[in-house]
Amino acid sequence: MSQKQEIERLISKLQDEDKDARASVAWTLGWMVEEEVVDAVPALILALQDPEPKVRVAVAGALGRMEGVVDAVPALILALQDSNPE
Repeated sequence: MSQKQEIERLISKLQDEDKDARASVAWTLGWMVEEEVVDAVPALILALQDPEPKVRVAVAGALGRMEGVVDAVPALILALQDSNPE
């Protein structure tokens, strides 16, 4: 499986029914080499709206580890304004 195929597989797992799987995938994408996961940024931005706090925290951390991902800044700011204390 190529690196691109693996990233596409991980992106699709952001929709998994299991919240732990979604959080794990976000964490994994956040620690991959930035150039390899640039295609995952839009899906990670969408995942900031996940109903599970654990997933949102993992996604925010992943996006925070990716340098130069300015597209995510507005979504991260919006996530900080979430009224859910979790």
